[in-house]
Amino acid sequence: LDDIISSGDLDRITAAANRETGWSTDRAFASAGDWLLYAPRFFQGRAEELVNAAASLRPGASMEQLQARNSLIKLFGSAAVLTAMANAAQGRATDFRPVIQRADGSYTYNSNFLALRFAGQDWKLLGPYDTILGLLINAATIPTTGSLSKAAEKTANTVKPLLSFAASLPAEAYSILST
Repeated sequence: LDDIISSGDLDRITAAANRETGWSTDRAFASAGDWLLYAPRFFQGRAEELVNAAASLRPGASMEQLQARNSLIKLFGSAAVLTAMANAAQGRATDFRPVIQRADGSYTYNSNFLALRFAGQDWKLLGPYDTILGLLINAATIPTTGSLSKAAEKTANTVKPLLSFAASLPAEAYSILST
């Protein structure tokens, strides 16, 4: 225990566990976050968790980054399995497409992505990650100046890597969930 404390590993493990449960020592948008957001530390914790998970894809990732990736893969995998099971029990299909193409050729976040229907409403087991995913996708697909076809082409180039990454998640989630 003394080795873990002196090496700083205990502090890093504690910080990682706090981020996973939605708490951070920092606040999103600093003091302005207190005015703009209901829970700036919660939002900051979610953002740090996503950044660490993304950073874990590089070689030489830290223990915190690998832990964040594994945590999010388990969350997304569990949410996908539970949503699919709940929808199957109701005889409904589950929409696994995070991005859909509009009639004009542009792309947008699919509000039915991993949604289950219960008591007349759509429910999302991903919680705040669904909202953050929608925010990121919609921010990446906002049409810019120029023709709509150019904007649609730009969003297609932005979205294609996201779709290929999302397609690889079920296999990764299965390997982690089965261990």
